[in-house]
Order: sequence, then structure tokens, then C-alpha cells
Amino acid sequence: MLFDKPKMKKLTLILIETFLLTIAFGQFKPQGTSVGLEKIKGYSSSEKPKYIWYHLSVLTIKGDSVFLEQSPIAIYKNDTIFSASDGGFYSYAGAIFEYEGKTIADLNLKSCDYCPNQFIKFTPPKIVKDEDTTQLSANDTAMTSNEPQVIENYTIKNKIMILEKTKSNNTLLVNKNIYRRQKQK
Repeated sequence: MLFDKPKMKKLTLILIETFLLTIAFGQFKPQGTSVGLEKIKGYSSSEKPKYIWYHLSVLTIKGDSVFLEQSPIAIYKNDTIFSASDGGFYSYAGAIFEYEGKTIADLNLKSCDYCPNQFIKFTPPKIVKDEDTTQLSANDTAMTSNEPQVIENYTIKNKIMILEKTKSNNTLLVNKNIYRRQKQK
């Protein structure tokens, strides 16, 4: 006999403990495709004021890679409008990792069609009292002009999402929004 009973029991116990520790402390790594709604903040349509605008978000996770496709829709009661240009069509790609016990998706904007607010206007504050005697440069923010500066909106360019496990294997919490897993074809 290769193993006697006491050694076999000990080996079985070690394997069970290793398995349980892996389940308890292993990183939560979702896989597959999930769909959810993210409310578009600060956007409404004058044509349909009662409708609430969302991005229909398709989140695909393959290994450590994550992809997010967003398209605008508006919902009022049981009626849904799919827009051809309102709200923008966003396409993100990035990686998934663990940080302080949380599963994080770090995404960068890859493409954007009909995107509002990709660039925002910024008016620097006026300096009330300036003791500096140096000459102002051409791109100095302290220069006063009537036209505000146009800068890139970094809240659109980068997206960080916290992914949380739920009791159901078909549901995922993404930044406190519910995403439902799509059935595999």
C-alpha cells in the first residue's frame, strides 16, 4: 500500500482546508457578459421631458480584460426609446484587478460617437491681489480673457468600476448598479 489510513485522512483534510481557504479568500473574478443601466446625469430631452435617460451598458469580462459598450436609451413607464445620437455611444477597454479586497475594473475610453461634454469650458478664477511682478506668458491661466479655456473632460476618458458579488450568480453589482448576466449562446 502506498498510503496508510492515517496519512490518507491527513492528506484529505489538507486538501479540503486548501479548497475552503481558496474559496473564502480567493479573488472574485466575474466572467462573461452582463447588461445594466447607468443613469445619464444632467441630461434630459425637451421633446420627452418625462423620460429618464440611461446608458444601456454591456460589460464583457474575459480573463483579466474588461470591455464596456454604452448606448443611450430613455425610459418612461413601459416605453423605451433607443436614441441614434442623444447621450453618446461610449466604448471602453481595460483590465480587472483586486485592490484592498475589492474587484476593480480600470477602463480607458477607446472610441466615442456623438459624445457630449468630451471637452468642457473652464474659466480660471480671477486673482484679486497678485504680488508677482513677472511677465505673463501666453498660456498663463492668470490671464483674463472673455473666452473660457476648453479642456478635456477626464471623467469621460477614464472610468473606474467596483464589481461586487451578489447572492445570485446571474447578478453583479457595478458601482451599486445592477447588471444581469446574459445567457451564453
